[in-house]
Amino acid sequence: MVQLKNENSKLRGEKRVLEESLIQETAKRLRVDKKAQEALDKAEKKGAFYKKKFVQLAKKVIKKEKKGRGPAKKKFHDYSKHHQKRIKNQLKEECQTTLSFLGLYNFIATKIEVLNTDTNQYETFNLVGEDELTFTESDPKELTNDDLDNINMWLYLKDKFNISNEAWHEIAMKANGVPNTYSIKKRTKELNSKWNLKPTPGDTEGVQLGFSESLQEHIVKLQQTGEIKDGETIKIKLSGDGTNIGKRLTVVNFTFTILNEKELAMGEKGNYVLAIIKTTETYDNIRDSLADLRMEMSNLKEISVNNCTYQIEYFLGGDWKFLALVCGLGRANEDYACVWCKCPRQQRWDTSKKWSINDPKFGARTINEITRFSTGKKFNCKARPLFEFIPMDHVIIDTLHLFLRISDVLIDLLIRELRRSVSEKKFL
Repeated sequence: MVQLKNENSKLRGEKRVLEESLIQETAKRLRVDKKAQEALDKAEKKGAFYKKKFVQLAKKVIKKEKKGRGPAKKKFHDYSKHHQKRIKNQLKEECQTTLSFLGLYNFIATKIEVLNTDTNQYETFNLVGEDELTFTESDPKELTNDDLDNINMWLYLKDKFNISNEAWHEIAMKANGVPNTYSIKKRTKELNSKWNLKPTPGDTEGVQLGFSESLQEHIVKLQQTGEIKDGETIKIKLSGDGTNIGKRLTVVNFTFTILNEKELAMGEKGNYVLAIIKTTETYDNIRDSLADLRMEMSNLKEISVNNCTYQIEYFLGGDWKFLALVCGLGRANEDYACVWCKCPRQQRWDTSKKWSINDPKFGARTINEITRFSTGKKFNCKARPLFEFIPMDHVIIDTLHLFLRISDVLIDLLIRELRRSVSEKKFL
């Protein structure tokens, strides 16, 4: 019993000590809160004082500038446009320097809006270009096919009317439903990544694809469909044509066709582009612009895809003008205008003579003969053939242009006959 009384008195003593310490800590906290509030009030008063003082000093500076000696300072709109641009660039540099401290907290000042007090108009200074920053979407969303079609349509309009990125940014800011510049740039990069485009050699402007890379892609598709087998010969027809786009724009398209695709090779879907050159259809331009592709094709006799090896056999096609150019021949009004034989113009009517487009004994042309005669400009041979690895018996006659020309001649004869018969009836 005595022991319990002693423990009880001891606990009461500890309780009193704790209560006294709690009272002391509470008093200390109240004093600290009071001092903090006094310091905050004092800081606010000082801030208001310094702000008021800054405004007064700024007004003094403005008054001194206005009442200072010498000529009055020009207003911004009084300067020339070139001088205004230089002043804006200086202001941008000073803003970049002043706001550089934001980098300490991983922030970058990209734009700043200022008010021109002379005109009371706001202007925006772009401190950092959009191309200088790499943007990442915080919540990327997968685009549906409809979204891609919509962006592709806007991208087509942007390229068609040659709209700059700056102008497109302003349009997207004002109009609803127009994709922003970031979406347009992202889609452009995605489309460009599908093709390994390279500039064509020479002075003319153009783009080209690697022939071996493009051929491998199509061979893989043929392997999947089972249209070709290991060791089979891949027959490639090269062709080209000049096209007028508008009044002052002429391009030359150089394409290839895989004849092993049969029916597909007969349509436009089986015609694969290798190069598009912004130039006229002349020998020198085609020679220089297709130098890389010609070298690649002349060295590529066979190709291996998925452990299967295929031999390559080349053919050459196109309209008469393209074939004559790449074969090193002259114009169609020359005496020896035929691409395949040396039949002179004066003997075309003579059916008793035998001419061949395959047999050199009967006047057929050969690559070596054209090269040899080009030095002396004989038989309408003007230059070396551009595709010397393709024999002349692999140069394919364009039946479409033959049919069109024959149709033109027949229609012309029909019209002449109708005119003659009409005129005879008048005199009867």
